[in-house]
Amino acid sequence: MNASEFISAYLPLAQKLWEVLVPGGEPLPLPMPAALEAEVVAAEHHLRVKLDPMHREFLLHANGWSEFSGTFSLFGTSDLHGSALMDKAQQQLRLISNTALGRYRSKRKQLLPVAVSDGTLGVLCMLIEKGQVQPPLVWFDNTEPDEYPTFDAYMEKQLTTLPASIAYFTNRERRPRAN
Repeated sequence: MNASEFISAYLPLAQKLWEVLVPGGEPLPLPMPAALEAEVVAAEHHLRVKLDPMHREFLLHANGWSEFSGTFSLFGTSDLHGSALMDKAQQQLRLISNTALGRYRSKRKQLLPVAVSDGTLGVLCMLIEKGQVQPPLVWFDNTEPDEYPTFDAYMEKQLTTLPASIAYFTNRERRPRAN
């Protein structure tokens, strides 16, 4: 599934979940407009790395996404240049224990944050090796890291878990509350 197909499939499900979690509230945060090729190249030049092709393609369809999945923000090219979100992610990455970094503990400085949690210690990172951002995507949150083989695999996981989340929170809302 390419980035455009992912966004088209994800948005209706995310909207349903949002309506359950935030009834009558603010509208669902949408992805930012696509990055221009020149913006992606500039981010790569600034970072002195070549971005992972799947992540790069995603930026060319959505140049960042605030409150993606309602819990964290995916970075756009401006964040990769440096922003308050990137500062927050780097600060959180410094706070995560060596134990929680697992096999990445000795590579902390080689981790490129690509998303940050809006309310917890979580940071989504990719590893930089030999001037190239590597495909695995890793979620760090001061527990064992959650690893995904590729950027697309992570996004696919986000998409496939939405129906269960919608059902869980819909049913939870219908249960009588204890007084």
